[in-house]
Amino acid sequence: MSTPAEPLRLLLLADEPHWVALLRDCLLPLDGAAVLLTAPNWAAVDTLFSTDRQAVVLATPALQPAPGRCELPTILLLDHE
Repeated sequence: MSTPAEPLRLLLLADEPHWVALLRDCLLPLDGAAVLLTAPNWAAVDTLFSTDRQAVVLATPALQPAPGRCELPTILLLDHE
């Protein structure tokens, strides 16, 4: 798989440290095609990434951006189905 000119930015909004470890392990095979950035909440990264078309938000239910606050694709991280 070819690497895009700019890596996909995965913006992780999670309090639990296991999400960072799990996602970093999953990203290893991508060889730099995606980077994981962590933030304590959406407000901390809103002005930097709200219009970034190379970004996806990964959030736990407690930290997901409020409806209408984030236009980026958002993936909800759940511990259990």
